[in-house]
Amino acid sequence: MEQVTESINEISTDYLIVGAGAMGLAFADTLLTENKTAQFVIVDKRAMPGGHWVDAYPFVTLHQPAAAYGVNSSKLGSGGADLSSHAELMFYFERVMQKLLASGRVTFLPLCECNAFADDEVIVHSVVDSDLNYRISIAQRLVDATYMKVQVPASHPPKYSVSDAYTLVPPNGLIRQQRSWGRYTIIGAGKTGIDAILFLLDSGVSPDKIQWVISNDMWLWNRANVQIHNVVDELVRHIKTVKASGSTNEIFETLEKLGSVFRLNPTIRPTKWRCATVAPDEFAQLKQVRDQVRLGRVNEIRDGEIILSDGRIPIDSDTLIVDCSANGLEQRASLPIFNDKRITLQSVFMCQQVFSAAIIGKLESMDMSDAKRNQMWKVVPHPERVEDYPESMVQTFENLINGNKYKPWWLRRCRLNIMSHMSLFPYVVGSLRSAIAARGARKSLSRLESS
Repeated sequence: MEQVTESINEISTDYLIVGAGAMGLAFADTLLTENKTAQFVIVDKRAMPGGHWVDAYPFVTLHQPAAAYGVNSSKLGSGGADLSSHAELMFYFERVMQKLLASGRVTFLPLCECNAFADDEVIVHSVVDSDLNYRISIAQRLVDATYMKVQVPASHPPKYSVSDAYTLVPPNGLIRQQRSWGRYTIIGAGKTGIDAILFLLDSGVSPDKIQWVISNDMWLWNRANVQIHNVVDELVRHIKTVKASGSTNEIFETLEKLGSVFRLNPTIRPTKWRCATVAPDEFAQLKQVRDQVRLGRVNEIRDGEIILSDGRIPIDSDTLIVDCSANGLEQRASLPIFNDKRITLQSVFMCQQVFSAAIIGKLESMDMSDAKRNQMWKVVPHPERVEDYPESMVQTFENLINGNKYKPWWLRRCRLNIMSHMSLFPYVVGSLRSAIAARGARKSLSRLESS
């Protein structure tokens, strides 16, 4: 029998980008524009570009204006407060990839994974053909666009066990139901859980048939306040509140009085802040769901019970369990963004991942040391707890002020900067107001830490 020898394809490139999600594409788009000669290889284990959006539930929409999402060179949405749908996003990312490929300087390797790393060489394997391999030689940098580790229920099963006697689906499964259920139990209080509940309510399901398992309450950001016409007012309001408050709890209670944030139960002090936005009318819908279970995390579902860390509740077989417990954007340790032969994409603006990736692409194109790049825009880890919020907000303002010192015109023209959609005079005034409001904010953090 003839022996088959494994072959390997040799590719040379300037930049290898691991991950064709929103951040990887935003980085590639900006650097491709700024650097007229660089070559790129983009690798992703999925069959198409879009990252976690490929796996997301079909009824998902953006939680921020589409005008400031995607990649810098390609418009998304109809402007204003428009929130793009899942179908719109998938079409958009496909068009972005086609635009990158049309440059002649980008190679896309879908359904591939990187299994072996070195400073200047990476081995890439196909996930569908064990004989298809690539050795990629890297002249400039490897760009890790996967570090933020976005998780969705469809690709990350729950950490709790469920007996075969019960039906559990990710939110994707809601659109495929062929029968009605006596009860819908939503497990998870983040953006995904909110979306699942709103989908059921919008589909005509009575709120009395919905049970919401909330392991931790979180503050919700009023989406009406995070729009092109009022985002500067909102951010200034936040930084002023941080400066004036004596504790983290006081910050959120003040913002609640100002209409910036919501909480589901006025008697419960939320412990989480993850930048989840909700419109006022959506918040009113959520409050219609009265059956809210707060007994910690789910450990197991069996024998007619949901067993939680702090108690048990009954369940019957006529219940559809919707798992929304995947940790979306989990908080991760900060790494140097620019580190010799590697770039690790992370947020440098609170909860603005694609804007951050574009900024990092711009920094890479500038003639300066890695130390200066890392100092100019410092990492702002995705917040998890309310205690993370003050530092995230202050560092965001400091980064924006630093950026305006070096590249004010680029920031002004970057469509991923939500402020850039304002006309020039309000933009300049808003930038000055932000800089003035941020004065002394760093000192206030020490007071909060000691309180």
